[in-house]
Amino acid sequence: MISRRRRRVPVWSAVAALVVGGVVGLPVAAHADTPILPGNEGDIGLYTNGQSHVMEIGDPVYTNVGDVAAQLAPGVPFTAKSMHQSIFDKDLAAGGTDYYLDRVLGVRGTLGSAVLMTRGRSLYMRGASNNNFTTMGFAGSTYVGGPNNLGNLYTVTVPGQTVTEVSANRFNAPSHAKGRYTIGATGVTADLTKFITYDNVAVTAIDFTNPGGSAATFTVRAASPLATQAGDSAAEVIGTRTITSGANNGLIDTPWNTVTIDLTGAGFTRSGANLDRQITVPAGGSVSLSVVGAVSSATLPKTVESYQEYAAMPPAQAVRTGITEFNRQWAQDIPYIDVPDPAIEKAIVYRWWGERYNTLDANAPGYAYQYPTTVEGSNLYQNAIALTQPMHLQDTKWLRTPYLPYGQVLNIGELSGSSAFLDSPGHTSWNNHYSQYIGTAGLEAYNVHGGGKEIASKFAHYFEGDGVGQLEHYDGNKNKLIAYDTNFMPGNDADAISFGFPKANAGAPGARTIERPESAYVWGALDAARQLYQIAGAEEAKVDEMATAANGTRDAILSQLWSPDMRMFLARTSYGATSAASSNGKANPLPASARALIPAKESNLYDVYAEDLIPFDQWQNYVDGFRFLTYGDNFPIFPFYTANQYDRAAYGIGGSNNFSNINFTVQYRGVRSALRHYDPEQKYITPAYAKRLLDWMAWSIYPNADLRAPNQAEYYSNWNPTAKTYNRNNPNHVMLGNMNYIFVEDMAGLQPRGVSE
Repeated sequence: MISRRRRRVPVWSAVAALVVGGVVGLPVAAHADTPILPGNEGDIGLYTNGQSHVMEIGDPVYTNVGDVAAQLAPGVPFTAKSMHQSIFDKDLAAGGTDYYLDRVLGVRGTLGSAVLMTRGRSLYMRGASNNNFTTMGFAGSTYVGGPNNLGNLYTVTVPGQTVTEVSANRFNAPSHAKGRYTIGATGVTADLTKFITYDNVAVTAIDFTNPGGSAATFTVRAASPLATQAGDSAAEVIGTRTITSGANNGLIDTPWNTVTIDLTGAGFTRSGANLDRQITVPAGGSVSLSVVGAVSSATLPKTVESYQEYAAMPPAQAVRTGITEFNRQWAQDIPYIDVPDPAIEKAIVYRWWGERYNTLDANAPGYAYQYPTTVEGSNLYQNAIALTQPMHLQDTKWLRTPYLPYGQVLNIGELSGSSAFLDSPGHTSWNNHYSQYIGTAGLEAYNVHGGGKEIASKFAHYFEGDGVGQLEHYDGNKNKLIAYDTNFMPGNDADAISFGFPKANAGAPGARTIERPESAYVWGALDAARQLYQIAGAEEAKVDEMATAANGTRDAILSQLWSPDMRMFLARTSYGATSAASSNGKANPLPASARALIPAKESNLYDVYAEDLIPFDQWQNYVDGFRFLTYGDNFPIFPFYTANQYDRAAYGIGGSNNFSNINFTVQYRGVRSALRHYDPEQKYITPAYAKRLLDWMAWSIYPNADLRAPNQAEYYSNWNPTAKTYNRNNPNHVMLGNMNYIFVEDMAGLQPRGVSE
């Protein structure tokens, strides 16, 4: 049976000191003429050119640091109880329309992305489009989960007049957006504030101001292509839409929800499919009005109630209420993390907001989106993709409520049918059993929030199903290792280069598959199930069953994927195939007797370390695998590639060579396990290394290193090391990997742990 292992004394006080001090020195090895340590001289020409250490990249540089530092200032004395609550109370007392989060992340003018930052639990305006701002109301692409673009939610126009945005007055913030418009030839200006509440109520409040010498009379029209039928009152129109899954990847387009769209406005009258209101703005005076829309469903009754409440409020009260309630929830849910570097602190705030922005809480019937869950890009794939769920979960478990992290586990656990975890069927993007470590991250979440035996038992059942199911799907030769035949299954597009190394004797059925280091995730799922069954008080036989299954996979990894010749974990061939004697004219460095292993390396190999499956007292046997993270031509600190760059070039293996937050997550998880368990003497990995890797992760969030407008992209490409520039692909606040848990666990030193620890 696997026993609970004693934790080592953490080294993170050293990392914290580096963060606070803001100074990073090179590790001892980097002061030498070469990064090669004594005993590793044979690596030169075989695995590296030996000419550079990864730490030589130095530190990132930013612009507009001073302005951002001022915005981050809390303005209240420090309190250990809740800094965010203290800041919120101060802002509420000051008027209740200007809050900390909006000051920190709000963007003025046309700077940054044209994504509307305010959104509801499922309702949002997808994509970076100027329609989000140039048209009053909510024009653009309305989404409520799934791939269905519903078009404009509603617009507010002035028939007969051209309404023009004054773009310099644009303000786009997490809780609301503001804008100013000119109303054609009337001389009137319109100052607009709009927001979407958590309950999917979309409010537009407008103050029309007339600086001229005579009154201006015109009609204001609110209209929605989604709501064209008469509602319950003379000032309401309604409509319905069916939400479906789409039909990608050969799957059938399947309905999974029906939503109702309501639109109203005080003082408006229904005219056909429109709502009209004639107003007269007196000379030197103003008129205020609001338009309120909502998207509800049978399982979201609170939306209708909230819609009616906002429709009854005066415009100024509606604005104050909506902005305040958003920021109140933020203050209650989000941990306050204070670090001296404004770039990193704002990145932390941005990542917390990004997790919320990329959350879908549709409360839909069935197994599509029954529970709240993060999605891989509200502006990208729009689905709860299994691959990135544990990455998000590592961050979201530190929210002050289990609502989202437990929702993530429940959502994928229920829809996967007691088998390998699967992407949500509510959107047919991706949809596969991708490699992931949800069991490991889910156990950590339980160790933060708890919840008793019933929850522990349910989570254990999910994780058992996933671990067993992964082997049922991908362990064809029954050796307790998962094997893939396609290079996208690990989630790195075409950059898992072990798939590209040529093989010999590859004609046998099944020989296309290679046995993967992601088998460590299977061990993590089974071991998490073991621990949770034990917590739940399950029968000893069930606990022992999980321990035996976990032990089997762990032993297979350590005996079959470790190369004593290279002193590194490697992917492995199967069904009689071997890695070829050479590739691209570069000889296979492994002896012929060891060529069941594949010499091409990728960052996924560090998953074995990251899962902490190696017994801690055996670290000396495995520590040398970390040396490749220090070679500047192997795995740079930035860009954080999947492919070992030396191997990729030497063996002539293609691929996109993209890099992303996912790659940082994989690399950093290996690094933290080195510092905690597997390189305790810091032979290769130091706290300075960890800090610099984290610094460059934060830097990647800011286009052109401008702190004013963070905007994380799905992935990056075409790195220019001289100019430090690269392409940002599929941007618009796409959260893939993680970051914030590092500050809680590895800087502050808080660790998820069971009640017995």
